[in-house]
Amino acid sequence: MRQRNLPLWTGVFFIAIVAVPTIISLFCTPFDPVVMDLDVRFQPPSSSNWFGTDQYGRDLFSRVMAGGQTSLAISAAAVGIGMAIGGTLGGFAGYYGKRWDELLMRLAEAFLAFPSILLALLAVTIVGPGKATVLAAIAIANIPVFMKITRASFLQQSKFEYVLAAQALGASDWRIMARHILPNSLRMILVQASASFAGALLAEASLSYLGLGVQPPEPSWGRMLREAQFYGGRAPWTVAFPGIAIALVVLGFNLVADGLRIKGK
Repeated sequence: MRQRNLPLWTGVFFIAIVAVPTIISLFCTPFDPVVMDLDVRFQPPSSSNWFGTDQYGRDLFSRVMAGGQTSLAISAAAVGIGMAIGGTLGGFAGYYGKRWDELLMRLAEAFLAFPSILLALLAVTIVGPGKATVLAAIAIANIPVFMKITRASFLQQSKFEYVLAAQALGASDWRIMARHILPNSLRMILVQASASFAGALLAEASLSYLGLGVQPPEPSWGRMLREAQFYGGRAPWTVAFPGIAIALVVLGFNLVADGLRIKGK
């Protein structure tokens, strides 16, 4: 492993630490993550309960595993939707320019003028809490980000000789954008996607912590932190392990973004 790729592979390792147990939880968990057993509440980490138990006697390791399904799925879907819509609009603006470029970029800048977490809070407050609302709110906040980054790349690439040659040969605009410009813009888009995933996960965790995201009894890392906030002194593991899971994924995707950026130089 070359030194210049260290951030990339370190980030992948951090993500895998959390992603692998989350994938396993799709098929099985050591205990049912929603079943309560008050006789074993606040048990410290042990050989039977690796992360201990929470205030309702639920196995914390199982809940962290299952909570990753919700947190990671919402973040991935929100970034994917934002990238698909924002990337398409940004590519359209960057390739055609002129009035379309001006209109779309003004719309993007209007959305970017507000912090994404505030937009998400506003949407959730108006529509109501729930996974679908949180996903839509985070996706909408990501659309202008991908519009800007894709527009800049397409605007630059559209002036290169290989694009002019394809135009001279009679290739359609959509073929030029999909077969020529997009592959050369993909690294920049992936860098932004990695950074956006970290931000989306923090947004989902924040909304769930505030009670506006995932609702009980379904586990979510942010919701677990909310439920454990009053017991941190008595049972610090109830706060530590969900927090560590969030930190590892956020740090991991930021390192992947840095690694991709370095690799592209």
